[in-house]
Amino acid sequence: MPSTAIRLTRATRTYLLNANIGRKIDIPSPKKIHQAMVEQGISEEIVSQFDFNEPKGAPLEPILAIIDKMDQLLTKEQRLAVMEKQGCCKGGQRDKDCKAFAKKHMGKTTAEKLALMFEVENMVSSTLNNDGT
Repeated sequence: MPSTAIRLTRATRTYLLNANIGRKIDIPSPKKIHQAMVEQGISEEIVSQFDFNEPKGAPLEPILAIIDKMDQLLTKEQRLAVMEKQGCCKGGQRDKDCKAFAKKHMGKTTAEKLALMFEVENMVSSTLNNDGT
């Protein structure tokens, strides 16, 4: 069974592919991914194996290539740290809504929380893995 971090990056890849159908979405920036890797102290030997050029035209494929390479070259902890820096709800109303949801449903199981996620505006649908994550 793949690790949680691998599932995370695969889930990100699936989300980006599905969300890109017929609507504009915010996707991670190669520049921000590069910056997060440097901040995490990932060696230049590893970082140099990535292509961080900003995409033009079809912006999704270069990001997916970076995510796939992260699965190959980075540890679970490194992948999680880098992808966490790409989050879009680090402040503002969305952040407040997510924190209120977490507080309101503290103590509930992951499955119960997933069933209630529709309460948060613009929350993407999620799936519970067989291991409960």
